[in-house]
Amino acid sequence: MRGRGNTWLQRLRFLAIAEFGPGSLIYHEGARYQVTRINLPRGRDGQSSGEVVLTEARVCESCGYHHPRDVGINVCEHCGTELGETLKKLLPMQTVVTRRRERISTDEEERNRVGFELSTSYRFVPRGGLPGHHDAAVLVDGAELARMSYGDSAEIRVTNLGRRRRKNPNVRGFYLDLIKGRWLTESEGAKDDRDEDDDLEAGLEDVNRKTGSSRSWRTGATSWCCAGPITWTRRRR
Repeated sequence: MRGRGNTWLQRLRFLAIAEFGPGSLIYHEGARYQVTRINLPRGRDGQSSGEVVLTEARVCESCGYHHPRDVGINVCEHCGTELGETLKKLLPMQTVVTRRRERISTDEEERNRVGFELSTSYRFVPRGGLPGHHDAAVLVDGAELARMSYGDSAEIRVTNLGRRRRKNPNVRGFYLDLIKGRWLTESEGAKDDRDEDDDLEAGLEDVNRKTGSSRSWRTGATSWCCAGPITWTRRRR
């Protein structure tokens, strides 16, 4: 769709979460574009940035069942396995903005080719107080071989955890400037982290002054940034 000199591209959300990920290169009508920022929610005045809603979740490492972060839930509601770490600062997928790139390095091209680490989880949709799925066991000579679950409706979530070839595989997410909506590089995000440590030593007044300008957060599993990792999730019913 075109309008006011801009071109709008649409993808299925399960494709867009990777194809339109932070820093991705997009080829369109013979030109090359790079994803540089997202459209942040607007404040009540229509000008300033609104509140960015971040969520938390836990995913069962045994069966992949998705759990919204609720107090007191420490085992999987589906298979009973103890849940692992919490995915924090998850950011729902937003409309992205690109800029044209005439030249790119071979490293950038390789990162774009390798792509992102994606995680898929699911959650059955309850029906009238019922769990929304049926369970069955597969028996061979009276011994249980496997268990199966069937549900006619479920939420499927895909989370972008970061580049596949990131420097530290244990660190998930991307750095995002929550004032301008701009994706930051690892070096820019690390510099903001160091500046934030300096702010704490400079005194409370100075901290308040600096954080009002432009601060970045790291969004987890599907990640974007501003103070730690952020995660990007998309769900479908």
